[in-house]
Amino acid sequence: MDLAIISTTAGIRTTVVEELSGHARVGSWLLEKVLAQGLTELDRIAVAVGEDAAWVNTWARTTQWFRQIGAHLGSGPHAIEVTGGSWGLACNAIHFLDLVGWWTGEGLDIVDASKLDRPWLAARRTDHVELSGQLMARFDGGSTVGLSSSPPSSAGDPAGMDAPELMTIRSPVGTWRIEDPMSETLGLATDDAGLRIEGRIEYQSERTPGLVDAILDTGKCDLPDLASSIDLHRRFLTGLLEARPFLEGVPEDRVPIT
Repeated sequence: MDLAIISTTAGIRTTVVEELSGHARVGSWLLEKVLAQGLTELDRIAVAVGEDAAWVNTWARTTQWFRQIGAHLGSGPHAIEVTGGSWGLACNAIHFLDLVGWWTGEGLDIVDASKLDRPWLAARRTDHVELSGQLMARFDGGSTVGLSSSPPSSAGDPAGMDAPELMTIRSPVGTWRIEDPMSETLGLATDDAGLRIEGRIEYQSERTPGLVDAILDTGKCDLPDLASSIDLHRRFLTGLLEARPFLEGVPEDRVPIT
């Protein structure tokens, strides 16, 4: 098998990878985020994939709009904030953490989940949770990220159905404001000097053909490799596990997100 794309939910991804690697010779792997729901599962994925080429689909770094913005950010450290309604903090935080690491060239140091709201919220998918409140992250070059999400506006609605409204990037040389940073139609980035960069997030259907071609033709792609993404996920999941409330029927070493 030349390429295996594993786009299951996080809760069963580890088992799927293990079973497939035990029954087939896989040339390359493309794994969906969130990689897993616990630290042990991350280790199991690494063992199952072994020395095979593998990447994780935290795609923000491949988005042309974000690449244009990143070229204008200048030197850091940067203080980045993402705010909005109930925009799927548990599901989408890893995209922003990977993007900031790619923009800055810094490694993620620590994730602080102590300011998340309790209780954790019911997500659209059965037996999964979403988050509201604030998630803070610090990178090893001094950059910081604050991700803030609100509970659903209507009681009883599943969490995570909105989109982020604003991304603010502050650095020693100025400030950027990105309106609708995850828009698939039109978003706008502006800086203090009046520079404007319009853009949007490509649909997955637009990204996948070129991604597959690049992997099959060159053995490379612009997504993060599995090893670096496991390190990012490990710090993210560690922060969530340290702040995790009691969740009925969920093992203490797992967070039911996807």
